[in-house]
Amino acid sequence: MFLSLYRRIMPYVAPLVRLLIAYRTWKGLEETAHKSEREGKATIARPAGPILWVHAASVGEMQSVLPLVRHLLDRNPALTCLITTVTVTAARLVRQLKDPRILHQYAPFDCPGWVDAFLNHWKPAAVLWLESELWPITLEAIKARNIPLMMVNGRMSVRSATRWSTHEPQGAHHVMGLFDAVLAQSDGDAKRLASIGAQNVVIAGNMKFSRPPLPYDDAALAALRESIGARPVVLFASTHDGEEEMAARLYKDLVIRHPGLLFIIMPRHATRGETIASKLDGLIVARRSLQQPITPDTHIYIADTMGEPGVFFRLAPIAYIGNSLINSPGGGHNPIEAAQLGCAVVYGPNMWNFAQIDHDLRLAAAAIMAHREAELGRTLDDLLSTPDKVAALGAAAKGFVEAQNGVLDTVAGHLRPVLDRAGIAA
Repeated sequence: MFLSLYRRIMPYVAPLVRLLIAYRTWKGLEETAHKSEREGKATIARPAGPILWVHAASVGEMQSVLPLVRHLLDRNPALTCLITTVTVTAARLVRQLKDPRILHQYAPFDCPGWVDAFLNHWKPAAVLWLESELWPITLEAIKARNIPLMMVNGRMSVRSATRWSTHEPQGAHHVMGLFDAVLAQSDGDAKRLASIGAQNVVIAGNMKFSRPPLPYDDAALAALRESIGARPVVLFASTHDGEEEMAARLYKDLVIRHPGLLFIIMPRHATRGETIASKLDGLIVARRSLQQPITPDTHIYIADTMGEPGVFFRLAPIAYIGNSLINSPGGGHNPIEAAQLGCAVVYGPNMWNFAQIDHDLRLAAAAIMAHREAELGRTLDDLLSTPDKVAALGAAAKGFVEAQNGVLDTVAGHLRPVLDRAGIAA
């Protein structure tokens, strides 16, 4: 019922969506020079030759698919890859690649005319759809043009599968049936995707294991290390509202037993830096976006800039992964980036978006789950008191990620039969 209603009303809501785009632009969630792309209007010319369209909504998906993109470009000299994203950070990172064969546009909103304009301009030979973001009108338009459509790194949480099955079972079967192939991250994801209608599902592994370590700036890392010196450091990564206040409470307790302690807060959304700083009462705070230095008196450093996670994961031996001790939005964030760089990884219980990774990391003694704020405090206290335990946890995490080699070859092999139809060698 919902899908039918959605399909009927979307042709008429374009004016409202334009207002939404204007609001998002004002909030810094869209780029003024590129907001027309959200209406399917291309801002760059289409190059000659076949186009592979890769939709990767945000940074994590985009970075995880880059090794596959480069593999396919190497195998197909005439191929160009168009990566669409939703977030500004992901868009800028694609453009920073400065690769003439990897283009970027923002994905059009799911309005029929806008999707048609996008497809008419780009005429993709095949489409790779990352993870689980489902836009019915866009997917139907791709299928109507007989363009090969594949889900890569597919995931489906228990919560999402239950929601689809309960509220829109027929719609879910229809949408999932549009994919020619579905490559799931894990056995659980494969079963849940199949349960809501996905066909030709295979378990290919998690592409996020195949990505190289996060890049970083040598000079920035060296300067921060010099300013911090030998102080103990804990990173709160990808935090959301509520977790920064939690960090402040934990700091006030832990600094008594660990003099000189420095907390670094790297929010999921860098634009929240000012808001976060205003909530950390009674603490001395410095903000990176304002180029405020870390001094011996600084208690909390807010890393409210974009494109620097690689610096901060290398800087801090202990990393708490955000969105995991809150219920809204909840679901966690990707712990692989921290694990890959040898951090002692800690997170809360709400990791349903990364359930398999959480399970595998803890099974390998490569991560710690703290179920409540008090337990997180005790865990951090223990780690700060036991450097050998931090080193062992970090080594286990790094070793676990390195053991996952081979995902790229597996994914390419499963994609090969469908990509062959588009004349793309895998």
